Amino acid sequence: MNPEHFDPNDPLEARLQALRPTELPSALAENLAQAQPRRIHRLAFAAPLAAAAVWAIVSLVTHRGPSDRTASVPQPSDLRVYVPIEEKSTLVEVQDLGLIESIPTRPVRLMRYTWVDDTTFRGDDGRSTIRSKQPREQIIPVVLQAF
Repeated sequence: MNPEHFDPNDPLEARLQALRPTELPSALAENLAQAQPRRIHRLAFAAPLAAAAVWAIVSLVTHRGPSDRTASVPQPSDLRVYVPIEEKSTLVEVQDLGLIESIPTRPVRLMRYTWVDDTTFRGDDGRSTIRSKQPREQIIPVVLQAF
């Protein structure tokens, strides 16, 4: 409702103007105030992965015999950085999960979409490639119009 176009003679607008939001139940307000979001930042995975890479390199170096220890140390030229060069998502399934009627005039249909993400990575040497296929699901609410 736009207050600039408020018509005091319209009974519907007068009723809407008189409406006020209700207070939250105290138990719900307390739970919301105490809730702590559980979100893991993407960088939280970087430290364990880096530690695992260092551990793998050190274990390879220390488990070799003394004669071939210099040959087994990875050189910077042996390491590759891979960057995505091609990415394709394919829709493989659509599933109707059902209808939710939380507000009677606004029913919502939940749809589950299943995708396969196919990504090709190329190494910094310009020759080596890696291909990764990962399934991904989305649940999308679709608001239906009720007349």
